[in-house]
Amino acid sequence: MFAAALALAGALQAPQSPPASRPEPLLPASRPYAAIRDLAPAPPRSIRLFVARHGESVGNRTKNDPKLSEAEKDKLTDDGRAQAKEIAAALQEIAGERVTRLLHSPAVRARETAEIVSSELASRPGLREVASFAPLRLGAPSEGESLAQFAERCRAGMTYVIHDAQAGSVLLVAHAETLSAFAAMAASRELRAVESVPNGAIVAFDVDTKGVLHCLGLFARPPSPR
Repeated sequence: MFAAALALAGALQAPQSPPASRPEPLLPASRPYAAIRDLAPAPPRSIRLFVARHGESVGNRTKNDPKLSEAEKDKLTDDGRAQAKEIAAALQEIAGERVTRLLHSPAVRARETAEIVSSELASRPGLREVASFAPLRLGAPSEGESLAQFAERCRAGMTYVIHDAQAGSVLLVAHAETLSAFAAMAASRELRAVESVPNGAIVAFDVDTKGVLHCLGLFARPPSPR
């Protein structure tokens, strides 16, 4: 009995291990699209880079309903098309900002988003290229590609885009994984997990002359009241 009491006392006095701390989020807290107009112009010789997630797809809406084909799930919903227009409207809010290059993931949902954005931006001079860009394709874990390899592919693609950039800003339309990968580059951290980001969200970066990314903020449609 006494031995049991001593064992219990020892257990009560043993120091407790601190709970494992969660890593800091890669992406900043979301702000409304309207806040994007507060961005200062890019510093001299820097490139302003916007990375947007595609609008809502049928797969997003139906939570990848297995009864639907992959082709059906890859299309935008009506709300996804509205989000694409909101991306364009947000970019038009920035005084003096001209998107001159729009590159998108080969996925249909990204292409449809990019087409709507480019159509909405057509009234503003400057957009000289809208094209599919293979390095922005979604990660392929089923083919053995790790998140770290996906992030490195995004980095190589970004390097190419920046080196080929001219005057104006660049918009990339891709996936939640892409936004997380670019945010990890800006934070000089390894991409270990994909962070939740709403459809149509935009992350703004400045890329300096050394190719270092500086995250300026995450902008998105405010969540609907429940």
